[in-house]
This record gives sequence, C-alpha cells and structure tokens, in this order.
Amino acid sequence: MPKLKDKKPKRKLSQESKDRKNLKIRLLNLWSLIVKQKAGNQCEICRGGKCLQSHHIITKRNLTLKWDLRNGVCLCANCHTLNNLSAHGDPLFFTAWLLEHRPEDYEYLRVKKNERFDKNYERIEQELTNNKNLVEGN
Repeated sequence: MPKLKDKKPKRKLSQESKDRKNLKIRLLNLWSLIVKQKAGNQCEICRGGKCLQSHHIITKRNLTLKWDLRNGVCLCANCHTLNNLSAHGDPLFFTAWLLEHRPEDYEYLRVKKNERFDKNYERIEQELTNNKNLVEGN
C-alpha cells in the first residue's frame, strides 16, 4: 500500500489578509448587483428575467477589469452557459453580439485589459457604491 504524504498544516491568514479577501468578495457581489440593475434586471441578449447572472466579458482574473462595470453583462443562465449559443458555449457568437450591441465597451475593454492594476480597493468600492446609487436613483 502506498504511503500517504503528511498534509502540511494550512497557513493561517493574518487579519489583514482576511479583511482584504472579504473586501474582494464584497466588491464582486456589489459589481454583480449593479451589472444586473443597469440591465434593468433582464438578460441583455434575450430580455428574459429568470436566473440572472453577471458575466465578466474579460475574465475576472484580469484584476484591472474585475470590478469594472463596462466589463459586465447581465445574462440569464441559458445565454450565459447553458445554450450552444451562449457567452461560454460560443465565444464567437458572444463577441459578435458584443460588437453589435456594445461596440464602445468592446473597444474600451480591448485597450484597458492591458493596463496595470492599481490596488486601491477602497477607491474601487467607492466607485461601485457611487454607481449603485446612480442606478438606484434612476
């Protein structure tokens, strides 16, 4: 029987690391809420209103754009992942849709995705909160 490796104990996160992690989660939840509100709580492709999800156009691994509202689109589950013609199922379809319906955002993202991320999370939170207030005021 093969010998199992001893598992290394998990490194404990400092309080600062925990706070930063929680802030990032809060920012992502706020970003998602605003993306849906800006779309009028309906899928931007089919105009349906069930099972809405916020989709990152450029992957959320790109920290420069992770919380950028122009990098978000509100999609129902079908248009996001489930259908063959969906953002994940057919990226060429989705790119064509984006170019037709949001050409300014496409160009903005094409340029912005290569910029360096400025780690000012408090500024990001303030910008998202301001945008949320603007959306809710309309």
